[in-house]
Amino acid sequence: TWLGFLHSDEYLKWLQSSWCHVYFTHPFVASWSMVESLACGAHMVISDVQATKEFCENVDGVSFVDHRDTRQIVHTVCEALRSSSKIKYYKRSNKLEKFSLEAGIKGWTQIIEKVHT
Repeated sequence: TWLGFLHSDEYLKWLQSSWCHVYFTHPFVASWSMVESLACGAHMVISDVQATKEFCENVDGVSFVDHRDTRQIVHTVCEALRSSSKIKYYKRSNKLEKFSLEAGIKGWTQIIEKVHT
């Protein structure tokens, strides 16, 4: 069922209520929706491509699959749902700290200082 537009607090509750997120990307770029799903602690089944590995490699509760292999996808999602316990909020946080507002401001400040130096 399509939920339509959700306010940010409703969207967050919806993400947090699920046990498994399936994230396939084409043309092979990672998006904020993937990062938001990671932060919510559900198991993730993700395209096995370089762009997603940059964010998710060595992260608890992430399974990589070939997005063209239907049997592997079904098997991996079923396994995730069978064994799913929410990933504690947040063993993953150290992986996502580089995407925080503070990190973004610090990065932009460094770029601006380099340009003006």
